Amino acid sequence: MVTRTRLSIPVLLAVLSLTACGNQSTDDSGDEKFVAAGTSQQQSIIAAGPVGKVEYEAAVERVRSCLRDRGITLTNEGWDPVRQLGMQLYYSSPGMADDELIRLSDQCRKAHLDAIEDSYQLHRKPEMDPKLHRALITCLGQRGISMTNASTDASKFAEAIPGTKTEELASCVNEVSARLYPSMQQVSF
Repeated sequence: MVTRTRLSIPVLLAVLSLTACGNQSTDDSGDEKFVAAGTSQQQSIIAAGPVGKVEYEAAVERVRSCLRDRGITLTNEGWDPVRQLGMQLYYSSPGMADDELIRLSDQCRKAHLDAIEDSYQLHRKPEMDPKLHRALITCLGQRGISMTNASTDASKFAEAIPGTKTEELASCVNEVSARLYPSMQQVSF
């Protein structure tokens, strides 16, 4: 299974050009048209107003369909509970080379999600899932670390932990996330 990471444009272009050289069946002009059509659709959605969860989730479903057409399974673990600025998406395709999996998943994301996600994040502040926030405050309180009035912004929350107690935060994140989000592969600050 490959976890999706966003590549910079120069790195992405290099990866795409190298993969295209290694796979003669790749039709670059078709890929470019496909991505351009999807990007145009994203721009229309963004132009209609601020992107909300409904538009974001619909874009993820378009990515799922795109990936399915290419033999790739999308696992959507839901909204990232730490920042709630995106969904935790993982891609897999048994037997497919990782570089091909990355190329195709990046292509589908670029065509259907990346601009939507950027717009969604631009209009929101990072904020922890309220259940996670309460559970972390409780867990830390049981360990003698008072977090009353703690920020719901994960970065500010972590900064409020005394320097000698950061291991307690990591322990609470692991304990609480295993209980609240048992099917998620990873929850981290």
